[in-house]
Amino acid sequence: MQAVHAAGGMLFLGIAGAFALAALALTFLGGARPWLEWARRIVTGLLLMQVFLGGLLYATGDRPAEVIHVLYGALVVGVLPLANTFSSEAPAKGRAGVLAVAGVVTLGLLWRLLRTGGG
Repeated sequence: MQAVHAAGGMLFLGIAGAFALAALALTFLGGARPWLEWARRIVTGLLLMQVFLGGLLYATGDRPAEVIHVLYGALVVGVLPLANTFSSEAPAKGRAGVLAVAGVVTLGLLWRLLRTGGG
């Protein structure tokens, strides 16, 4: 289960990077599109599954190398929903920009998760 969690971390780094790039591109190409909202939901759902798997590992005694890994895990799940709430009334360009920034913050948190979780 540890290997699946570690592989998921690497996979989600790429997924979050693609999301951030897509949102950034839309910021300059006219603004958020409906598919960006679906992408945000999918990324958030996948991150929730990864946090759930990490919680199972933690509960079974397989702890991360650094305790702050748990804090980063809790934070990473909240970034995109918070950005969505913050930008829900914004015009399309502004919304895409906020989601792009949230994607970059998610990338940073995922990078820290990868760095603090190994044994």
